[in-house]
Formats: sequence, C-alpha cells, structure tokens
Amino acid sequence: MRNETKFEKNYDVIHRKQLSNVSWAEIKEIADKGLAEKTFRVGDEKIIELTTGEQVTLVILGFNHDVKKNGNLAAITFGTKNMIDGRFEYASWNKKDNHNNWQDSKIRKFYLKRFENLLPNDLSVNIATINKVTIVSKNSTDIVKTTEKLFLPSLAEILSEQAIKESNIYYIKDSATTYLKEGKQYEYWKNKISKLVPNNYNKALVKYTNEGCASDWWLRSPCIDYSELSLYISTIGTIDAEYSRESYSVSFCFCI
Repeated sequence: MRNETKFEKNYDVIHRKQLSNVSWAEIKEIADKGLAEKTFRVGDEKIIELTTGEQVTLVILGFNHDVKKNGNLAAITFGTKNMIDGRFEYASWNKKDNHNNWQDSKIRKFYLKRFENLLPNDLSVNIATINKVTIVSKNSTDIVKTTEKLFLPSLAEILSEQAIKESNIYYIKDSATTYLKEGKQYEYWKNKISKLVPNNYNKALVKYTNEGCASDWWLRSPCIDYSELSLYISTIGTIDAEYSRESYSVSFCFCI
C-alpha cells in the first residue's frame, strides 16, 4: 500500500484556503497531485486582472471533465463568470463557405489567441492544452477534433442531454444526437439550470458586462441547419442562432 506524501496528509490545511487566496502555481500543484476535487468546489471563484487592467471573475465549472492533449484528464475546468469587455464576431464577413465552422472561425483563431495573451503570466503558463470536438458545419453529422488552450463552451456542455433531446427548437431537437457529440454538461451548469429545456428562460444563463448590462454570448456550436448561423445564449437566458458575422460577447473556458 502506498504511503501518503506529506502534501497529501496536509490537504485538509489547503482545503481551508479559499480559491481566491491560492496562487496559480499552488492550484497547478494541487491539480497534479489529484487533490483538486478535495480542495476546491464547483462554483468557487477567483478574480484575475488582464494586462489591460480589466478584472475578470473566473469560476470552477467542473473537475476531471476535459481531456488533455496527452490523453489524461484535466483536473479543473474554469470559465469566466461574465463577459470580457467588447463584442466579437464568430466569423469574418468575407468568409464564403462554412461561416460557422469552429476550426477556422475568427473567434477561435484570432480573438481567443488575443485573450490568451492578455492573461497574467502566472496563469497562462499553467493552462493545459486540451482536446475539443465540434460539429463540422451545415447538414453534417461529422465532428472535428481541435486542440485548445482557451475555448468556448458547446451546447452540450451547457445543457443536459434531456434538454437537448426534448427541445422545442427544431434545429436542436432534430440534430440532438449530433449536438451531444460535442461534450457533456459541466457540473456547474448542472447545478445552476438542472434539466432546463433550452427554449425556456432561465436567469442563470444570463451573463453580464462589466457595466452590469446583460449581453448575448456565443457558444462554440454551429447551427447545423444553416451554414451562416452559430448558436448563442440571449440576454434573457434562451438558446438561439444568429449570423456568425454578428458581434456578441464572449465567455471563455480553460483547464489546469
């Protein structure tokens, strides 16, 4: 039988610390030791300051949920509680085909890279590279696997399997099997919205700007029925689809 290390014996001491008071280096060490779920809780928050001076609140979405590039589980998934300043188009205006293709989208290839560069260094050096799967685009049941540091959540990572299968939104219900390939609901959202049907209002899905205004925010998922549309969450907490060239807010995620 393996003897516990000194670090493991003392995890109760670490447990008494609030996430907000633990450094990113400590968080990484706790994650690597397999003690993240014992030390922190889903919904715990930590404020960071971007290099622009903007303050962003991060929240734990789940533990051992996402798969790293090396095949191991990432210990912790974080997401921004509300919005990053600004509004951003999912895809470029001049993109002629597959406007809502995540792999080649402007939001993935340009904006998320920009946000990564704005993170404090002590955080960015500890972010894991993970695998994500996303529907290819219109009228396709195929998925594409990408490697990400920052990413947007998919429909299936926000809503329950039941909510997607029973949705009154035809382009979600009719393609439920395909949308469910994009991941599983994070525990944070399971706790917040349970089995919410996606056409129903729920204030827990509403996110706000730093000025306190509710704002639409993009999901990673394309709208399968229309190549020009991608899914987003509205200012009243419903799922909808909009032209990918429109500018909406962003709430990104990452793993340690």
